[in-house]
Amino acid sequence: MWLNVIVLLSAAAQGFTGFGFGAVGMALTTLLVGPRDSNLLWTLLALPLVTAMWAWLRRSTDWQRFGWLMAGAGIGTPLGVWVLATAELSVLRRIVGTLILVFIAYSLWNPRFSSWDISAAWGVPAGAVSGFFSGAASVGGPAAVVFLLISGLDKNTIKATLAAFFGANLVWKLALISQWEGLLSGWHLSTAGWLIMPLFLGMAGGMWGSGFVSTNRMRRIMCGFLVLPAALLLF
Repeated sequence: MWLNVIVLLSAAAQGFTGFGFGAVGMALTTLLVGPRDSNLLWTLLALPLVTAMWAWLRRSTDWQRFGWLMAGAGIGTPLGVWVLATAELSVLRRIVGTLILVFIAYSLWNPRFSSWDISAAWGVPAGAVSGFFSGAASVGGPAAVVFLLISGLDKNTIKATLAAFFGANLVWKLALISQWEGLLSGWHLSTAGWLIMPLFLGMAGGMWGSGFVSTNRMRRIMCGFLVLPAALLLF
């Protein structure tokens, strides 16, 4: 029951603001089932979500920057999955808690990045950082988001390129996870299957509700909601 509620809230946050699915879901689900199971479950749930987003916006994808981001993720994601598979649960909880607090600070600050004349190859370090934190804690968005923002791309191109990158990296992450015996179980697969309906209901509800509540107000509500779970995970 609680997993259904958390998926509904996380997907609604994504629908409202365009981000937050991983942060809200990991913060709450880690308290419920632990950081490792939460990471694996959210990896499976995020894949259909970003695939649907990319299918809608695919014509706007910047394939050059996508390629550089994936080149970085080819290095960073295996390191993150290694941390996921081998680190103590207390260490993983603190990683998740720290990343959620960083996410809160970034979201509340909401910096307005100016366009820089940078090479698309800067996507390699951005993809590596994003891939590492995605592998270790399923909260890998900020580095890739900042890279695309300062590249001066329009909103739809950023959304489409991010969806393509996250989708491809999730497939890469799952391929790596499958190599660790006993890491991914039938429970993760069956539970993710049962949670598909609240996933898309929450996303649709969030998109509908965004017409009544401003993105900035929803961002502040979401961040205030996450402070306590993040503090509990960290301390």
